[in-house]
Amino acid sequence: MLRDRLAGVFALAAVVAIALSFGFLVDSVNYDVWSAIVTFVVLVVVTAPILKWLSTIDRDPREFNILVAALVVKLLMSLARYYMINVVYGGSADAATYHSGGVFMSAHIKAGYSNIDLGPFLEGFPSESRRMGALTGFIYLVTGPSQFSGFFVFSWFSYLGNLMIYRGVRRGFSEGNHRRFLYLVMFLPSMTFWPSSIGKEAWMMLNLGMMAYGAGVLLSRKPSAIGVVPLAVGFGGAMLVRPHMAMILVLALAVGLGFLLLGGQSGVAVKSGRFRGTGTRLVMLGLLVVFVLAAASRIGGLVGRADSGSDSASGGNDVEAVLEETLQRSSQGGSSFDTSPVRSPEQVPGAVLSVLLRPYPWEARSANALISALEGLFVAGLIVASWRSLKQLPGLIWRTPFLVFVAVYSLAFVIAFSNIGNAGILARQRVQVFPFIMTMLAVPTVARDGSRKSSGGQSTDGVASPVPEPMLAADQLGAAAVVDHAFGRAKP
Repeated sequence: MLRDRLAGVFALAAVVAIALSFGFLVDSVNYDVWSAIVTFVVLVVVTAPILKWLSTIDRDPREFNILVAALVVKLLMSLARYYMINVVYGGSADAATYHSGGVFMSAHIKAGYSNIDLGPFLEGFPSESRRMGALTGFIYLVTGPSQFSGFFVFSWFSYLGNLMIYRGVRRGFSEGNHRRFLYLVMFLPSMTFWPSSIGKEAWMMLNLGMMAYGAGVLLSRKPSAIGVVPLAVGFGGAMLVRPHMAMILVLALAVGLGFLLLGGQSGVAVKSGRFRGTGTRLVMLGLLVVFVLAAASRIGGLVGRADSGSDSASGGNDVEAVLEETLQRSSQGGSSFDTSPVRSPEQVPGAVLSVLLRPYPWEARSANALISALEGLFVAGLIVASWRSLKQLPGLIWRTPFLVFVAVYSLAFVIAFSNIGNAGILARQRVQVFPFIMTMLAVPTVARDGSRKSSGGQSTDGVASPVPEPMLAADQLGAAAVVDHAFGRAKP
C-alpha cells in the first residue's frame, strides 16, 4: 500500500536524520541530553517491531497505532515527571537519591571493582530502596550516568507492564471490551505520569504486568503452563521491593484458580477443555503455596526489622503490621485528608470511594491534587455511564475466573491502602490497582435493546464466545501458542 511505503520512507529519513545529528549532539550538547535522545530512539526502535507483531497476531492494524502513540506519550511524560521532581521539588525525591546511588555504583564498577557500592547516598535506607539504587546503577552501565535516560528506561518498564496487563486481559477476559481497556490503561493521566520516573512504581508496574499476564494465561479458556514463567519472574521482581504486594496478588490468583477448579466457568469451560488443564492448575496451586510462604517469610523479616521487639508469630498480624509500617513511612507531606481504614465489612464501600476517587475537588490544595481530583471525577463518571454494562459484572465474574482474580486483588488493595490520607502518595500508589479496576470497567457494552457488543462492535447476545471467532483465535496465538508451535505441539 502507498501509505505503508510512505511510512517506510519517513522511517528511513528519520534514521538518517538521527545518524547525521548524532555527531552534532555529541559535540554541542551535554552528555545527559544526548544520551537521553539516543536512549529514547533506541527504546522506540526496539519496541515498535514487537508492537507490530502483536497487532498482526490480533489482526488489528489500528492497535499498532494506539500502542505506538501510547509508547511515545509514556516516554514524553517522564520528562514532565523529571520537571516535577527536579524543578518543582528541587530534587527532593526518591528518584534523585536512586540516581545519585546509581551514578556512584556505575562509576565504581567501571573503575574495575566487582562489588556493588552505592556510596553514601543510600546509607541507612531499607534494602528495598538500595535495590532500586543498584538497578539504576546497572542501567547506567548501559546508558551512561544520564538521569534523563534513567527516567526513560523506567518509564519504558512501566509501559511494558501496562502492555502485558493488556495481553493478560485479552487472554483471561476474552469477551471484554479490549479497546476501551487499552485506551484507559495506556492514556489515563495517572498511568502515564506517576510510574514514569526512576523508582519503585515503574518497577512494580513491570512486575505486576508480568504476573497479570501469567494469570491471564493460566485462567483463560485454553490455559498453558507457559504462564508460570511470567508469573514467577514478576513475583521475583515484586518481592525485591514490595513483597506485600506480591503476596496480595498471588493470594488473589490462588482464589481464582481455586474458583476455577471448584466449578466456576462451568458451562463454557467444560466445552473448551477445562478439565484437561486441571493438572496444570493443581501444580500451579502448589507453586502458589510456595510463593505465598516465600512472601510471608519476607514480610516477617520486614516486620522484624521494623519492630524487633514485636511478636511475629502470627501471620495475619504480620501482614497487617508490615502494611501499616509501609504506609506510615510514606504518609508524610501536605495535601492530606482524613481517612477511615477498613476494620469491618461495612467500611469497605467508603474505602473503595476513598482509594479510587480521592482527593475530591474540594479537598485539592495544589495543582497536582486538583488534577488527581479531576481524574477521580472522570473515573466516577465512567462508572456511572457504564451502569447498564456493569450490571453484567456479577454474572461475568462467576463465569470468568480471571475476573475473580481481578476482583479479589482490587478488594485487597483497597483494604490495604485505605488509611493513606495524602493525595500525592495515594495517586502514586493506586496506579498499582487502576489497571485491574479498568478491567472490570471493560465489560462488553450493552446496547439499548439489551444485546452486548464486544470491542469490535459486533453483537454478542446469545453467543457463547462474545469475541468474533477469528479475533479470539488470533488472540490466543500469544506467547504460549508461539512456544507450542515452536515445539510442534500446535493444535488446529
